[in-house]
Amino acid sequence: MNRGVIMAVTALNVFRTQPGKLAEHLASSAEALGHLRRLGIQAMNVQAMAGSDIGTITTSIGCANNAAWAQMAQTVGGDPEWQAFWGRVSADPSAIQRSSHFATETELPNH
Repeated sequence: MNRGVIMAVTALNVFRTQPGKLAEHLASSAEALGHLRRLGIQAMNVQAMAGSDIGTITTSIGCANNAAWAQMAQTVGGDPEWQAFWGRVSADPSAIQRSSHFATETELPNH
């Protein structure tokens, strides 16, 4: 492994839908995705259809490296439209954050 290269990173934020609030959760997830993409962020939402995460929607954000992730976090945190959105959906949440993960790409060892 070339330890001098900082590889791609992915942030995963998993939200569990509150009972009876799936429609609102889907709508707020789509709105969040719209804000992220408006800010030029590579993001996608996935809804668990099987396994232990049924009832969750995960937002995945990909960045080229740690520095790009830090810049993304500053961009989102400083955006007034994102702040207004987050304040609104947090006041009466349709989902509760279950977990968040920050992962880096791995390389296979040379054989």
